[in-house]
Amino acid sequence: MDKPRSLNLSIRSGSSEQLRKLLELALYELDRAVHGNSSLAWAAAEGEVISGAVEGTMGSYRFDYLLGTPELVECRKQLLDDGFKLATVRDLSFDYDLYEHPESKQKKRLYFDPVEIKDHEDQ
Repeated sequence: MDKPRSLNLSIRSGSSEQLRKLLELALYELDRAVHGNSSLAWAAAEGEVISGAVEGTMGSYRFDYLLGTPELVECRKQLLDDGFKLATVRDLSFDYDLYEHPESKQKKRLYFDPVEIKDHEDQ
């Protein structure tokens, strides 16, 4: 699988017609966020989650679009929770992103396939 993706979508409405309309709106917003003019379209890194939500008189929806496998998303979240920041986005010659801790300067590699975190040794 070349760039796995998944979508979690929840819609609540008062009728089938409103549900269909909210689904159309959610898909439109998702398409704009992923492919359109949104800054999310080009700034998102592998392992990120693009979220969207709307609440109104017809009902509500919420979506989470995962860029990568759930395991990759969880590993990236763990690095961020531990204080690491994305330092280098993967280019075509690497199969990982590089994260660095701003205080300790410790570096970690987040590999995509298979998903794992390893210490990074500068060469």
